[in-house]
This record gives sequence, structure tokens and C-alpha cells, in this order.
Amino acid sequence: MMNLHPLNKKDVAHKLLDAYDNVELFPNGYCTGPLAKGAVQTQKNAIILLFDTFGKEFSIEKNKDFELFQGGYSYKLKNCRQVGEQIILEVPENLSLNADAKIRYNWSNAPQAFIWNEEGYPSSPFELKIEQNNNRRK
Repeated sequence: MMNLHPLNKKDVAHKLLDAYDNVELFPNGYCTGPLAKGAVQTQKNAIILLFDTFGKEFSIEKNKDFELFQGGYSYKLKNCRQVGEQIILEVPENLSLNADAKIRYNWSNAPQAFIWNEEGYPSSPFELKIEQNNNRRK
């Protein structure tokens, strides 16, 4: 028989109370983890993901992958680095981005969070259309 009750009830209760307080204080919505707000292609082989962090530091776990989705196909992107409130993704040189390209995070039936803020809250799953930066160098 499986036990469905968490062993760390105190931690769960504190997180639920925090969530309730945020719903009461921010009735139009509030995110406790980093919130992705845009994706921009800056060069041929780089995509910058922009986040709202609500004043909290965030970090990304190593050796995890984002999903590039375009033309009905999915590609895994593992080469990334964090710079402040941005994540820079490297696109393989043999892959060019189409106008319909989107970047996805935790976009699956069994998501595994790997972007966390300093309080231990994960980033929400997202799918962002990749915008072209008109000021990029050729």
C-alpha cells in the first residue's frame, strides 16, 4: 500500500500559506519562481531568454536541456549559460531558426524543473516565440 501523505507536512504547510498570502496580496496574479517573459535571437547561433525574477536571485542546473520547436520538429538545446536575469542558449551551427521557432521549458507530460530561485521555487513551464532582434550583427 502506498502512503499519499507527505512526511514533511510543515514545509508543505508553509509553502501553501505563502501561496495563499500571495493570492490575497496579488489578486491579478503573482509568480513565486522566475517567470520567462521573452526570447530573442541576437545572433545567428544565440537565443537570449529574459526573466522576471521578482527581486530574487535564480540559477539553472547544469546538463539540462531546453526544447527548440520549429517546423513540426523538436531539437534539444543543452549549451546554455546564465548572465544575470538572462539565460543565453547556443544553437548548433548546423541548425538555422525558422520564423515559427519557439523555445520550450518543461513542456512535457513529466516535467523536470531545473530553473530555481533562491527560495527554492521553480520557474513555470513556458513556450515562447523567438523574436528576431533587428539590431543584430551580420
